[in-house]
Amino acid sequence: MCPILCGTPTLYFFNSHNTRSKFHYLVFNLPTFQFLSIFTPMFQQFVDSTFDEFKEVQRELFINFITNWIAHFTNRNINKFSLMVTNPITCWDTVERCVAFATQHGVKDLVLDFSDPKWDTNNIYDDHDALFHLTTLVYQLGSSIESLKLYSCGFGYKFENFSALKDVSLGWIEVHINTLKTFLSTCKTMESLSLERCWNLVHFDSEDIQLGLQRLVLNKCDTQCIKS
Repeated sequence: MCPILCGTPTLYFFNSHNTRSKFHYLVFNLPTFQFLSIFTPMFQQFVDSTFDEFKEVQRELFINFITNWIAHFTNRNINKFSLMVTNPITCWDTVERCVAFATQHGVKDLVLDFSDPKWDTNNIYDDHDALFHLTTLVYQLGSSIESLKLYSCGFGYKFENFSALKDVSLGWIEVHINTLKTFLSTCKTMESLSLERCWNLVHFDSEDIQLGLQRLVLNKCDTQCIKS
């Protein structure tokens, strides 16, 4: 797995030809990749409001790198594809291109995280609209997906093609109980379901929802009338 962090203040890694050659081989041949467009705490001093221009430059570099990576990727299939982008509306076309690319290459583990690190994880009433929604192509070509993690990423009801899905994690989205029931009744191979910072789970009944699940996790969710 090779993560790319957008937000790192040092770009000297690419200075030597030898390093660039090795990096080129590593990047365009590995079947597992993570694109992280977030500023980690260790670089918090670089995300002050006075560094907005710096952040915009970093975002542009990040998007250009992804575009180039997709254009030169040489492996036939992708095992894992992770995309973490705050405020995806600023690079909507790139996000859609990434999702389509991963799906078309038979991705098994798909992670789409559009949540903002600044959101209050301890306030269950701090709701946010999903910043992205799964595209039609994911539903059409989702038969290879075994693990699906969606954060601030909405989804619909068309789960019929998710025939290999085993592990699902949802976070920072509104989830209705009927949606979960449809999800689980359709994806009979699902073994694990994790809900983090989800809301409007009205009349949540763990016995009713578990069905064939081996693992069910609720973390800081807004649930009402919980039964177990």
